[in-house]
Amino acid sequence: MKTKVGILLVSMMLFIGVFLYGAFQNIDKPKKEMGQLHKEESVETVLKNVWIVSGKDSEITYFNGDETVKAETAMKLSQTIEHVIGDLTMKDGKVQKVKLKPERITGKVMTVGKDTIQLETEGTIQNYPISDEFKVYRDKDGLKSSTVQSILVGYDNVEFALGDGEICAGIVEKELEIHNIRVLINTGKYEKNLHEKVTFTCTSDYTVKKGKTSTSYKANKRISVKPSSKLLASGRIIIKPKKPGGKVKLLNVDRTCGTPGYRGTIEIARYEDKLTVVNELPMEEYLYAVIPSEMPTDYGNEALKAQAVCARTYAYKQLLQNGFSEYGAHIDDSVASQVYNNIKEDKNSIKAVKDTYGEVILRDKDVAEAYYYSTSWGCTADAKDVWLNAKDNCLEGKNQICKATPEEENNFDYAQEKAFKAFLMDKKTKTYDSSFPWYRWNVTISGKDLKKSIEKSLKARYEVSPNLILTLSGSKYESLPADSVGEVKKIEIVNRTKSGLVNEILIVGSEKTIKVCSEYNIRLLLAPLKDTIKRNDNSKIKGLNMLPSAFFTVTKKEKADEYYFKGGGYGHGVGMSQNGAKEMAHQGFNYSTILQHYYSDTTLGNLYL
Repeated sequence: MKTKVGILLVSMMLFIGVFLYGAFQNIDKPKKEMGQLHKEESVETVLKNVWIVSGKDSEITYFNGDETVKAETAMKLSQTIEHVIGDLTMKDGKVQKVKLKPERITGKVMTVGKDTIQLETEGTIQNYPISDEFKVYRDKDGLKSSTVQSILVGYDNVEFALGDGEICAGIVEKELEIHNIRVLINTGKYEKNLHEKVTFTCTSDYTVKKGKTSTSYKANKRISVKPSSKLLASGRIIIKPKKPGGKVKLLNVDRTCGTPGYRGTIEIARYEDKLTVVNELPMEEYLYAVIPSEMPTDYGNEALKAQAVCARTYAYKQLLQNGFSEYGAHIDDSVASQVYNNIKEDKNSIKAVKDTYGEVILRDKDVAEAYYYSTSWGCTADAKDVWLNAKDNCLEGKNQICKATPEEENNFDYAQEKAFKAFLMDKKTKTYDSSFPWYRWNVTISGKDLKKSIEKSLKARYEVSPNLILTLSGSKYESLPADSVGEVKKIEIVNRTKSGLVNEILIVGSEKTIKVCSEYNIRLLLAPLKDTIKRNDNSKIKGLNMLPSAFFTVTKKEKADEYYFKGGGYGHGVGMSQNGAKEMAHQGFNYSTILQHYYSDTTLGNLYL
């Protein structure tokens, strides 16, 4: 019996042994695989320039990207840390090393380049290299990541963290209070934004600041500077009138008003082998010389006030975009931003600005996009029809029939050629723009001249927006480099929006066929460069660098190899028509009603409150 029990026990032990061996064999494979994964996770990674919210004992809380993370430390921290930039070396999900970067600097931001940020601190200007892992954080109303775009030139609301001799992070902690604007001044007749030489004087006594040294000069004393001038030894000079009413005059700049005078200060700085000229002045004073450059000042006070609010709103949005920060400016003085000081300020423009001090257009408590243009064809366009990335719903198409009801304003559809042509030819319906020259226009362009217009702009426009100029390749359209289509054989409108705007055409040439999208590209490629345009009042204008608008029809005259364009309006057609605003003011509407008409569901707010 004992023998049988012994044999049974031995058998059971052998069975259990085999079972366990098999089980462990099966478990062993995943263990090895997990070991391999563990090794991959064990590789050290360094999180550069993160915001360390806090650190104590064996735990660190940090912010990276858009995420706040808590992590254990491999060793107990030797000190408590809080609100500092640093590098964290991570392994196995734990912080192995901490490199703090506690040094901070502040100053007025002069330029934000690709590789450097220039700061003015206590009168000294210095360039600081930017880290490859440069980060920007906003520490207001909750921690958020931001972009370099939020570092505004001309302001000192950003604190910078230094590490290894580089600016490694920017911390936006202070509320930005907008008062001044910095304008890049273009050369002679707006040809370029970099100057070979600048000659200046001032209507009053003035100072020229070089580094920490200021030198005084008498009124009308002329000074010329080149990039190699000793006066620019520190890289930048600042010219400032001694009297409040004094203006710096740039003698090498030619505008419609002649030689312009500038309020505020003028900064001249070396940029590579040329010069930048930047005018810094209060936002309100800037508007004094925008209004007359964008709208005739005899349009009446209500129209001018509407223009002032639009210009201020537009300038604020442009300032935040910081598009010219590389040159030390927010905007420029050309149509790329708003035309500034082409026609000098007068009492009417100053009054309109003062009457609307600080007022901007708001939608849902945010500053709205306030696009404007010269003349409507009788219906405004949706922003999304002109700019593909447009998001502002206040910029919606609307009929411009005089004193129309809300239903009449919104009840339209000019997408079909028949409906568009009917309204284009309608001389009975009165709109707010129908009495102005650009309300209707026509021009005949030869096939030869169209070929020249296309070749003048096609290559450059493709390089700017390759997804909007497509070439027929086989049976489909592809984004391919193009500089010519050959002889123009046909122009076909492919898409017309509800407002009547053409935003897609085909140009069939002897060498290739291209599809052109966006009203801007279309207007440039079909420019009547040397042709005479006949307007609504029978006046004639010869030669434009683009079609007056994209609200047009086109017909080919077969025998003469000519293309007849008939259209309406001048400009992109989004937002406020300046001539429409004039007519509305003439009909008794005040500026706030005019603005509500052109910008749907908006209110007025104040930039400085």
